[in-house]
Amino acid sequence: MDEQMVAVGGRALQVSSVGSGPVTLVILSGSNILFPGLEYAPLADALREWYSVLIPSKFGYGFSDRSSATENVIFYDGRAHKLQEVVFMIGQDDKGNFNYMDPWTISSSDGRFEGIFEPILDRKAKIDMKVIASDQHQVFGHLTGTAVLDDGTELKMRDVIAAIEVVHNRY
Repeated sequence: MDEQMVAVGGRALQVSSVGSGPVTLVILSGSNILFPGLEYAPLADALREWYSVLIPSKFGYGFSDRSSATENVIFYDGRAHKLQEVVFMIGQDDKGNFNYMDPWTISSSDGRFEGIFEPILDRKAKIDMKVIASDQHQVFGHLTGTAVLDDGTELKMRDVIAAIEVVHNRY
């Protein structure tokens, strides 16, 4: 199966393709399919003789443009206020290991969120089976800072109890 990046509306979309038939068949996956090119590869291969099969990923998945796929949201008064990319600055020791229990600086690329997170508990789990690995930190603590809602309303936070997850998985 060939993989290519296609420009759609100024953004890059990953598309898997196979076959050279006279009719183009586009397979669109459901929202629970993370890697449609892999999921539908056997079907696409079986159809390659009769169709040119295209399987686009969704924006935010695979190698496609992931800029709109963040989960960075402020929920306030029953409404979601979407943030752009959020950066978590976590201190590191001299070997490059994160110090999850030291204060973190948090800021969004759109300037709508600035805060300091002071951890009180790191609930962690680590599994390393070489091919499959997972290093998870669910850190609880106090958050102090400022958030700006979609309408420009500024919210001040002081010692709000918060939980932040840092997860690295390899499958």
